[in-house]
Amino acid sequence: MTVSPYEHATEAFIGFDLILLRKGAVISKASLVLDQVFIYQQWPTKFELGFTTTPWNEATLAWNNRPAILPISDVEINEGLNELDVTSATAAAVVYQNKEISFTIAVHGLTT
Repeated sequence: MTVSPYEHATEAFIGFDLILLRKGAVISKASLVLDQVFIYQQWPTKFELGFTTTPWNEATLAWNNRPAILPISDVEINEGLNELDVTSATAAAVVYQNKEISFTIAVHGLTT
């Protein structure tokens, strides 16, 4: 995801299959690790982390057909590796036997 002060509607989706997890699996910790390569002074560093269990297709995903997002937390992404806690969302998706989970990172204030 590339973010600049001129792109006010920036959002990224990343999805994971849960289908291989055994029924009744207990999730004790889940993290999403992002590598921030470069931060320019004027670029935003505060983002909203969210999730969805609604299926989507990378080839057809667009702003007007993206799935509804449930918020997890506000996060600050700094240069280097950033570990974001997604344990609660992942555990809930497993309990409800969802086949997949996707996480979103959006420029702070975009999804509200």
